[in-house]
Amino acid sequence: MKSRMLRAFINVLKTISEFVGRVVTVAILTVIYLIVAVPTGLVLGLVGKPPMRTKFVGGSTWELREERPSGLEDARHPF
Repeated sequence: MKSRMLRAFINVLKTISEFVGRVVTVAILTVIYLIVAVPTGLVLGLVGKPPMRTKFVGGSTWELREERPSGLEDARHPF
């Protein structure tokens, strides 16, 4: 009898702790985003360096890569 009640109590505590953990995780990640990402994006936007190149050139955001010779040496050193 006591064992069954103890298991039920432990299951209730697990459920509550999982819920609290999810809420706290979302809160912490939201605060980090607001402290780090938003000011960084605002500063870069004000300076004129957008973090993503989204200017339309010729009706598209596509950027052509420069042609590089490909071969065995290029495969050995891809970067």
